[in-house]
Amino acid sequence: MDLGASAQTTGEVLVDGARRQKADVAYVPQSDVLIPSLTVQECLRYSALLRLPLSTSPMETQLRIEHVLDELALRHVADSQVGGAGRIRGISGGERRRVTIGMELVTDPAILVLDEPTSGLDSFTALNLMRTLHQVASGGRVVIASLHQPSHDMFLALDTALLMSHGRVLFQGRPADAEAWFRGRGLPCPAGTAMAEHLLKVASNPADIQALLLERGGQGADSAALLRLEDGGVQVEGGCAREGIPDDGASPSDTASASPSAADSPPLGGGGNMDSAAEDRSPDRVAAAWTPVAAAAATHKPGKVGRSAFGMSATPGPEPRPAPRRPGFARQLAVMTWRTAIDILRNPTLLRLHLGIGLLMGVVTGLVFWQLDDSNVGVQNRMGGTFFALAFLAFTSLTTVDLLINERAVVAREVRGGYYRPSAYLLSKLTLDAIFLRAIPAILYWAPFYYMAGFRGGAAYQATYLFILVTFSCAVGALSMAVTVASNTAGEASFGMNFIILFSIMFTGFLVNVSSIPAYLRWIHYLSVFFYAFEAMITNEMTGRTFTFMASGYAQIEGINGNTYLTTLGFDAGATTRDIGVLVGLYAGFTLLCLVLMQARMPHSRPRIKNIMRRLSLHR
Repeated sequence: MDLGASAQTTGEVLVDGARRQKADVAYVPQSDVLIPSLTVQECLRYSALLRLPLSTSPMETQLRIEHVLDELALRHVADSQVGGAGRIRGISGGERRRVTIGMELVTDPAILVLDEPTSGLDSFTALNLMRTLHQVASGGRVVIASLHQPSHDMFLALDTALLMSHGRVLFQGRPADAEAWFRGRGLPCPAGTAMAEHLLKVASNPADIQALLLERGGQGADSAALLRLEDGGVQVEGGCAREGIPDDGASPSDTASASPSAADSPPLGGGGNMDSAAEDRSPDRVAAAWTPVAAAAATHKPGKVGRSAFGMSATPGPEPRPAPRRPGFARQLAVMTWRTAIDILRNPTLLRLHLGIGLLMGVVTGLVFWQLDDSNVGVQNRMGGTFFALAFLAFTSLTTVDLLINERAVVAREVRGGYYRPSAYLLSKLTLDAIFLRAIPAILYWAPFYYMAGFRGGAAYQATYLFILVTFSCAVGALSMAVTVASNTAGEASFGMNFIILFSIMFTGFLVNVSSIPAYLRWIHYLSVFFYAFEAMITNEMTGRTFTFMASGYAQIEGINGNTYLTTLGFDAGATTRDIGVLVGLYAGFTLLCLVLMQARMPHSRPRIKNIMRRLSLHR
């Protein structure tokens, strides 16, 4: 179930009333959201590195990965890229689904819950996946899967079927016993109709639902119990325990499977004497219904890295032992940096474009502004060349939009699954984006442009100009990421960033003299990252130098101080150091803004007050 990137989850996971470690239960979502450029083994590896206890040795981690590859029959594609997006063809859909399952199995859970694992697969691939899940269950795990319209062979392959409608259990038992069970209740399966299809028809028919719920709720209850349907939801009065179930837009019926056996409420049907299952609702009967699941979970034996297996019983058990120490922020940042670097290097098109276009444009602009002189024309061209350099690097920052939007679904699932903190992911993105797509292209642009245009000599002036250019490029890249994180779509992010860039350009000081802007709008230039970079670069170039003013038909004026030009144009000749400091501060501020927005938009849990108080009491 996709709750959305900004969803909040509350509550706690309980097994028979007792809290369990998060590693006890693994959840596999319906969609396969993976990094296409990674190989199958690399997907399992980063899942293991981020989720296994910190004490796990590299050898134990590799053994766990090897075991999952064999368990899910993925050995032959271990070194193949996952694919599924872009130009990477990758592995098949069924194999991709098994990779998603394997990323959960690598933590060695006792219970595996899957949301429609066969969705989007053809019948043959879906059946093979079910067989694979059956093998996983045979190792002692409890496997629970929600299924919609399973084929006949898939239905019979289940150990236990659980039919639900509007959150209520209608049938639980062996698939082979379903036909006789429903025939005994006046709902026989028509000839030529698959049993699984008949179950879904029953779960979609209000009259059939009422009949089954009345039988379940009416045993030993008031004979005047009323059942009715309101607004698409089933409401039971008098006999049943549920007061009302509104229709939330979800499918009205589900068939869940459990291997070896599972249920989340007392059974209505099953193997053996099925009639007595619906009639006997005593505590002893409820405990007996859980026995197969308890036995299955108890037989699960995790490896050295795993956590203690547990069984399910009718009464709450003791609190579990403290969870082993999970990898901290440093491990998360290292793994995410490794994963992001691999993705960049295996998708070199964007990197090559940034490097190649940066170098090419540096050469072209160097030729356009070739060997600037010290006249007033040279002053104008120095300002024009500097302005173009900033504009070029600013608009190339829009490439961050696709980089973040394309991975949003992956990040939302993994953050919700506890793989890493949002800040670890974003810092790895910011770091590598700044190095590969901002700093290096800026250097490649600067190298030919600066010397071909004949800017100021001297190592200190050259280094200062380059530092400002690189810092500006990184700052705008961080701003672009912040806008992308705050946007819902790539279109929104691109439009927002284009607007910010153009608005900032207006107040650079090149298109309009800042001193001529009306006072009630003049303050806006302090918000422009372009203004600080442009003023710092142009003052670095012109302060302390002399220039010549030439105009056709007038006498030539020599020895005009560069500071005079700067003051006339509305710039502060002594503001170079201040502007650099502000530019660095803006870079840090944009980075912090990006982290805050990422934390706010990512799914996260909000513990209940009583859980917080319980934890505080344990530390006293």
